[in-house]
Amino acid sequence: MTASPSFTDSEAQLIEAYTMILNEPFEDRYEDRWEDELFDRAVDRFKARAQEIGIVDPFEFLSRFKIDSYETIRAQLKKGPPMCFRQGWKSPLLGERLDPKSVMAKCHHISGPKFDPNCRVVVLDFWATW
Repeated sequence: MTASPSFTDSEAQLIEAYTMILNEPFEDRYEDRWEDELFDRAVDRFKARAQEIGIVDPFEFLSRFKIDSYETIRAQLKKGPPMCFRQGWKSPLLGERLDPKSVMAKCHHISGPKFDPNCRVVVLDFWATW
């Protein structure tokens, strides 16, 4: 999530708090590296920060981004990124490392919005002839 000019000041502050307290510290702590106690403390810090900002229920705003509970956040972070975006991932088809960024560099814009490197969602469409 990135702040947009269409957000109020308190909404932008909430996005920043979410990113700094609940998201970034846990990006590399998925699966067997996950620690529930650390996440629970982060949730308490986030709740306190939301109160400081003046937002009673942060999920009234966060639901716009399909975030409806702390358990939803926990489940998503605990699951981790898709396999192809993990450090040291090897393609099961090629048997070697594949860098999605290098694949995207060779793509050509056909239609729709252009690729924004600040976005977190990239759709890769592969096909093969047998």
